[in-house]
Amino acid sequence: SDAAAQIQQNALYSARWLDDGRLAVTTLRGGLFLLDTQGRLLRHLSHANGLRSDMLLGLLQGRHGGLWLATGNGIARIGVDAPLTVFDARTGLRGEVQALHRYAGALYAGTTEGLFRLRAGVDAGFEEISQAPAGNWDLATVDGDLLAAGDEGVVALHDDPAQHQLDATRIVSNKQLTLALQPSRFDPDRVFVGYANGFGALHHTPQGWIDEGRIPGIDEEIRT
Repeated sequence: SDAAAQIQQNALYSARWLDDGRLAVTTLRGGLFLLDTQGRLLRHLSHANGLRSDMLLGLLQGRHGGLWLATGNGIARIGVDAPLTVFDARTGLRGEVQALHRYAGALYAGTTEGLFRLRAGVDAGFEEISQAPAGNWDLATVDGDLLAAGDEGVVALHDDPAQHQLDATRIVSNKQLTLALQPSRFDPDRVFVGYANGFGALHHTPQGWIDEGRIPGIDEEIRT
């Protein structure tokens, strides 16, 4: 189809079914494509018609149907049939966005310059989470903790409603560049970790987090 050809030409990156049945497809060179169940193109959003960047690296659908897009130049929130809302350095979000994640009712963005949380309201913007690693590559929720993987290892952040703050605990040494987090499908207390030079696991116990070390024989870069 014409839509498939356009998507292929613009370097398909990821796809997600939306709540209304449409398919959202992100690309590295052509922005966002919205398709119906038959694969017909419904809408194409790109830099030419309002997106900050044609490079889309992440997609998350919000509670009210809007789409959060991780772009090569900040985060954009769009009502699929409404104008764009752009979040970038002007609204507190610095760096290239690498991960989007919802935790304890708030949207978090991991970037090359840190971890940021969306502040809702009429003056919506992002605030930096100082306890997180300087550069964040992936985020995951395990056993009620928000795990942030980045340039300085892995940090577990726990929401403390009574204190209105996040408590931080470092799990992996700051000498290990960590790129990916994947919660186990079989053990809710375990998460697998992709490093720049290997693969490992972390385990949550009643006493806290334990670094179970590397899996022997794997010394390649693991990103997904």
